[in-house]
Amino acid sequence: MNISLRKHGGGFSGKAGEVVYEFDTADLLEASRKEVLGLVAAANLSTRPPKAVLTQRQSQASLYSLQCSGAGHDQTLEFHLDAVDKSMQELVNWIQDEIIPASTFKPK
Repeated sequence: MNISLRKHGGGFSGKAGEVVYEFDTADLLEASRKEVLGLVAAANLSTRPPKAVLTQRQSQASLYSLQCSGAGHDQTLEFHLDAVDKSMQELVNWIQDEIIPASTFKPK
């Protein structure tokens, strides 16, 4: 399964604050692969609405975009972390803790 998590920074950072985590679960060690696939299953992505955002925009609230494809999944979700349940937060936290990010910002 290919997973991409984009964290769009809150405030005035715009694209400069975007952080991208991209990986293929096939490239992970077996224990890590099992753990993240378990978190994906627990988050039950296919039943989630495509957007889950805070009702009142908070200037420092980061907006996330999660895309999962393969292994029966093909979802793209946008959300604020505080607008989703614990299972989704645990998936996001695992990705941020275990995957090395790469910024996509490239000045012109």
